[in-house]
Amino acid sequence: VPLVVSKAQGPSQFVRDGEDGLMFDIDDVDGLASQMKRVIADKALCEKMVSNGFQRYLDEFTKEKSVSAYLDLYLQNLTERKMI
Repeated sequence: VPLVVSKAQGPSQFVRDGEDGLMFDIDDVDGLASQMKRVIADKALCEKMVSNGFQRYLDEFTKEKSVSAYLDLYLQNLTERKMI
């Protein structure tokens, strides 16, 4: 299922509008409805966004990727603070 998210800071950092999901303005109920209708009506767009979203998950957000990114950040901080 493609993501339909508001342009709030959290969700908008993970969704690329039109590539792996759709966005609508905060508090715009009509915009939300419009984007949901778009997903339902355009099967090709829906399939493209699902495929792109899953690939982005595999590239950037798996448990292994997340742990590795946090470890790198942790080690970078220790190095910068001359703790290792």
